Amino acid sequence: MLQVLRNTLGVAALVVGAVLTGSHAFPVAVPTVAGIAAAFLGVRLLGLLGTARDGLTLSDHGIGVGQPDNLMVIPWHEISALELTRHSGWTDLTVRQDGVRRPPIGFQHPAWVRNGGNGLTRIRTRRLSPLGGAPPLPDAVRLAAQRHRVRVSEV
Repeated sequence: MLQVLRNTLGVAALVVGAVLTGSHAFPVAVPTVAGIAAAFLGVRLLGLLGTARDGLTLSDHGIGVGQPDNLMVIPWHEISALELTRHSGWTDLTVRQDGVRRPPIGFQHPAWVRNGGNGLTRIRTRRLSPLGGAPPLPDAVRLAAQRHRVRVSEV
């Protein structure tokens, strides 16, 4: 949410800057550069708004990523191991699948999901937070993995 606000303010400032510098005795390059920067930042803002509803779901079916109405799921039976990487303030999740099978193409849509090859999918959870009374990510992952007999390691 903070990124959306920052980008909105950035677009507004660049547009105002382009308009004000275009009407005064500034070189033509100044409003042009400000307008181009506003356009690029506007595209980024649209991308952020498009993924604002993305989330991470741990269910009996598997690990799901994306928007609730278009959730991509890695089934538990295809997961050989999980790795929790702790950072200060958040924990990233790495999913290791048997073989070199890749997740579906749509699974790569969220910017915070990366396919590392060799059956690895890295899920950066820095901006994600549990909803309602859900436990923190490491605890939720450990519980779900234990229920489905998937090995979890922590770094």
